[in-house]
Amino acid sequence: AEKYGYGYKTANLLELQETLKKNITIDTITVKIPEFIGITHADIISLFRSHSIDLGKEWNILRTKHFASKINQQKILSTKTLPTQLVNDLKKLQAKIYTLTKRTTTRFPISLKNFIATSTHNHWKLMVRSTGKEDTDSISNAGGNYTQANILPNEKNVTRAICSVVASYFSKKSLSQRLQAGDPTFFKQPLTPVLI
Repeated sequence: AEKYGYGYKTANLLELQETLKKNITIDTITVKIPEFIGITHADIISLFRSHSIDLGKEWNILRTKHFASKINQQKILSTKTLPTQLVNDLKKLQAKIYTLTKRTTTRFPISLKNFIATSTHNHWKLMVRSTGKEDTDSISNAGGNYTQANILPNEKNVTRAICSVVASYFSKKSLSQRLQAGDPTFFKQPLTPVLI
């Protein structure tokens, strides 16, 4: 999940897809893995960078400003509270992320363009989900990141939903829940993969 940058939900679906190479029917109920596409952390970083939004650079600015000193890190860890100025800076980063929705076209990977075309052809509605390092054996961030449901499969709607999910990785709620849970990777840039 982390090694390839897909996140845990996508990795679990890939594993199920491999295990259940065909649908299973139990009595009258058919179990099948839904059509999906995982967008890796690297692809998300590249997508935003292609529109002049460098999430890595933005996180490094936040880290330098708020986490650079061990004293600041210890204060955050001991109080388990995000400083007000950090929360304000996170909101500014989320606003930058949402600027992607104002673009007339988005530089999606070809695999995503093809998935949107297939979804349109089949009249599917999409669910755009977070799939980062959010629920592990030791850490749960249930509800910390957004899911956007019933998305009509076109570039504008998918872009808006992706922005919402990616912005949620940098939200007060997500980071606060990770902090409360004692996430040892709290000070590292969040993984930002998306599952559709």
